[in-house]
Amino acid sequence: YDYSAQICPFFEHIFDVLKGKSTLTYTYSVMGGADVTGMFLYTFVSPFSFLFLVCGEGNVVYTAAFVVAFKLAAVGFAGAWFARKQFKNIPEYLCIVIGVLYAFCGYAFVASTFVAWLDLLVYLPFCVGAFRRFVKTGSFWRFSVLVACCIYTHFSIACFALFTVFPV
Repeated sequence: YDYSAQICPFFEHIFDVLKGKSTLTYTYSVMGGADVTGMFLYTFVSPFSFLFLVCGEGNVVYTAAFVVAFKLAAVGFAGAWFARKQFKNIPEYLCIVIGVLYAFCGYAFVASTFVAWLDLLVYLPFCVGAFRRFVKTGSFWRFSVLVACCIYTHFSIACFALFTVFPV
């Protein structure tokens, strides 16, 4: 539902913006009229959003499946990286298995309904690694940037961050 009601119309709207037919501040054609600036910033923090633009106008609905596939591959890579980095004594094939299992976790299926939510699963292993580095070395900039990316790419986290992340 989110693809047909929000994602696809929004990216099609971006093509109108690029042609000069509309603006990034407000549109009457998406969701019955909406401010699209926040959606633009929220969606384009993802490094995968350019794929929608590369595939061209009118192809957004088809491109969504490829974007989800690329994101799931990135999630699997992030999970395998985390396993390799954090558990140095396990075999390489187990790191790959962990990455694949992470890519197909339950949250990935829920998050795949809204393409930006999958980015959280890409950032999260790197965020945990950066947190461990922060605890060991006191260097917080990597952790701070990654937490900001996690918060920005998933609006639900922003609600809970005030109660968990910021006090910590």
